[in-house]
Amino acid sequence: MRKGIFSALFLVIALVIVAAYYLINRIQQTADTSPGTINSTACRFSSDVGRDGALMVLIPAGDFFMGNPGEDELHYDENPCHRVYLDAFWIDCYEVTNRLYKQFIDETGHRAPHVTAAWAEPYNWTNNTYPPGKADFPVVLVNWEDAVAYAAWAGKRLPTEAEWEKAARGGLAKQAYPWGEKIDVKHANYFTSITSKNEMQPVGTFLPNPFGIYDIAGNVWEWCADWYGKTYYRKSPDTNPPGPQEGRYRVYRSGAWTNRAEQLRCSERGRNVPVHQSYTIGFRCAESAEEKPVETRALPGKGSS
Repeated sequence: MRKGIFSALFLVIALVIVAAYYLINRIQQTADTSPGTINSTACRFSSDVGRDGALMVLIPAGDFFMGNPGEDELHYDENPCHRVYLDAFWIDCYEVTNRLYKQFIDETGHRAPHVTAAWAEPYNWTNNTYPPGKADFPVVLVNWEDAVAYAAWAGKRLPTEAEWEKAARGGLAKQAYPWGEKIDVKHANYFTSITSKNEMQPVGTFLPNPFGIYDIAGNVWEWCADWYGKTYYRKSPDTNPPGPQEGRYRVYRSGAWTNRAEQLRCSERGRNVPVHQSYTIGFRCAESAEEKPVETRALPGKGSS
């Protein structure tokens, strides 16, 4: 009987040791990717990539899994989940703000964001000036062509869909959101309930993803460079996919403050005609790393764009 007791005790101790080892390893694996934690050992930042002075983060070359990990038919245009290799690139840490967009307008004479409709009144610019108190809010009512024009002025471009998704995933593989399988109001600005007040927020209000990118899920949708193709993933190249050569719609990503959590997934794809304007669509810029060798620093400075 004593031998049986010792055997059971030994088994319990062994199980405790295994469980502790597993827990320690899980903690180590997630130490740099917990919500709001920037992986400072892997990320490099610079404000010297574009003429707008916006803070950007360098996303290193390498591959990642793109698309919907579940490959369910409900999200048919996100299938299949596939491995993609991308060259290194820069991407804005924040969505382009009204403040930055005004610099662009003042220097180029480009049209100001405006839609003649009652729903657009709170977001319309007047006399080339954004609404009062909204300097650090993301610019909206910009169509795809406006976003491209700003990016060209800044010496940058729009991110491809693949670049956007790799940046959004923050180094995590096959997870639904930039921080893992779950999301909450600490992470992103999105619709949670008809009983709670929700509206657009200034950039950088919510926690960054592990790459140090803010609002990469929620707040406003973000235009990408690509034409939309619902079956493009089935035939896209596995290295630096540029998107279809032509199409009717341009892609936007991220989900907005008006959307439920489901639409903030990293693989979620939105689309509309290039001239479409909305109070829920803005953008951020990107640039190829080899074209902009600049001095970098380990951690971003405090503040917004």
